[in-house]
Amino acid sequence: MVTVVDTTDPRSLKALAILETAHGWLKCRTKDGGKRFGIPSQSEANKYHLVDCQSCTCQDFTRRGLACKHILACRLYCARAKAQQPRPRHETAPLAHQSRVGRMFHGDGQDQDQ
Repeated sequence: MVTVVDTTDPRSLKALAILETAHGWLKCRTKDGGKRFGIPSQSEANKYHLVDCQSCTCQDFTRRGLACKHILACRLYCARAKAQQPRPRHETAPLAHQSRVGRMFHGDGQDQDQ
């Protein structure tokens, strides 16, 4: 999923401000086990919006059906968390078979079979 932050879009700027408060977000589960964040409302004290990367309980999302500032903040948070996860270590590829396997170099320019 690609999330675009447009510095000329007020929703993007507000999403960045909301992202800065991620340490205070609630981690919630719906009845069916879905994960959501409880993001505090910026306009109403003691009110939280239940948000995931696709939906939000705020009026803006309910009316427009498009990504609101809360969804954008959630997407940015999830992308940042994914980017910060340690990557699995891959095994190094075995060295290519060398033609001199089983031979030893003695420093006098002569190879000697072992």
